[in-house]
Amino acid sequence: MPFKSKKQKTYMKSKLPSVYKKFTKKYGKKIANSKKAFKPHKMYKGKMVKTAKTNAEHIRLGKLGWKHTKPK
Repeated sequence: MPFKSKKQKTYMKSKLPSVYKKFTKKYGKKIANSKKAFKPHKMYKGKMVKTAKTNAEHIRLGKLGWKHTKPK
């Protein structure tokens, strides 16, 4: 059940944080933040480079120490 308008989304985020948390927990952050779609990008660790193709892969690489900044 996505938000009906930007006004509803803003209201739920600013005025009722507990309701917003319950909503995102029940329906997932993808629906709540539908404008922020994941974009594949490169991640670096030393001289190695990998492309994070999904959000799950991005989180996994981050936990393993991969960063967004290219080493000099």
